[in-house]
Amino acid sequence: MSSSEKAPVIGIDIGTAYSSVGVWEPSFGRVRIIADEYGKTQIPSCVAFTEAHRVIGTAAYDVNQISSNLGNTIYLRSTKRLIGRKFNEPSIGQHMKQYWPFNVKEKRDMPVVFVNYKNQWKQFRCEEISAMIVSKLHQLAEDDLGCCVEEARACFLY
Repeated sequence: MSSSEKAPVIGIDIGTAYSSVGVWEPSFGRVRIIADEYGKTQIPSCVAFTEAHRVIGTAAYDVNQISSNLGNTIYLRSTKRLIGRKFNEPSIGQHMKQYWPFNVKEKRDMPVVFVNYKNQWKQFRCEEISAMIVSKLHQLAEDDLGCCVEEARACFLY
């Protein structure tokens, strides 16, 4: 990139079900949505933890992975509802019983997700799960653009 060129600024949309990342292309006067390594531009907002590694997005949403690893697959649509909440709120207990196949426990009065990762129980705050998805989108943009992305604009809607 020459000194007269501006570094790209990416836009990240963090959705409860799917997320995406785009970059402004001034020569075309539009935003281009960046695809993941599977060619998908709508990337599932989920993270899966396995004995060997952590997978994010499309790989985590794979039917075979989910069916064999349900309790260690975390969907943002679930954890986003926990951000800023106290563990003892009635809605937390209700959602735990009805919707979540993963473990949610209390730590310092806050809900924390517990997963079996690399054969050890690990805990993650809900914000950390969101950050993993943002990091994945950021990396996709850098890989696609072939340069370091230092600025991003993010949209987190509930």
